Amino acid sequence: MMSAALEKRLEAGAAEAGFWAALDVWTLKPQVANRRLSGCRLEAEREAHCSAAGLRPVLAELLPGLRRESGGELDEILPAVVGERAGGRLKVMLRTVIPKTQAESCKELVFQDFENNTATFIPVEGHIATSCTFKKSNIYSFKLRQIEGDELLWVISVSILCPEEWVADGILYPKTAWLTDVLLTKIVKWSTENKKSYFKSTLSLISVEKYSKCYHSLKSKYKEMVKVQF
Repeated sequence: MMSAALEKRLEAGAAEAGFWAALDVWTLKPQVANRRLSGCRLEAEREAHCSAAGLRPVLAELLPGLRRESGGELDEILPAVVGERAGGRLKVMLRTVIPKTQAESCKELVFQDFENNTATFIPVEGHIATSCTFKKSNIYSFKLRQIEGDELLWVISVSILCPEEWVADGILYPKTAWLTDVLLTKIVKWSTENKKSYFKSTLSLISVEKYSKCYHSLKSKYKEMVKVQF
């Protein structure tokens, strides 16, 4: 596992509130950080007990096509999801991440563990209704923790489960260096700002899918005109 971390002096309450506000931006409006994305669509949101037994029925509901062998993979992935202390409650979200290009969108599970201040992102390969599995190569998580002995010093880190197997496509999944050098820096910055209203976007007024289709239609229609002009 590979990890990178940035330290920041914050008050306890502000640290946790800011961290989750920043993660909400990346979870619900990823285009704010990755400009090659149009946005994402939240498909479902559930709560589950923080254990393999608690997660299985939720995953069966969200991913009815999950292959049987993925049940064994869950035990392997679980430590990254629940952090060092299992037993609490998790928020589990299924989102579709939509690129600006005509590349295929992708499904991701997002596990938010508020007790351990950890958020884990797990891509899903295949069709969720018929046959799908976890894309273990591209699992990553963010974590907020307090430095022992200093109540005002907090660390936000990003960890990649299998960095040597990471598959970068330059759109949905940039290189690991982008996660550690760019996205982590933005998460820390947003955590200190803690202003949800700052991230409101006009895109929230329309369907991201409709925007993406319109964008590609106009791009295709006028691309020759743009070549002539420039």
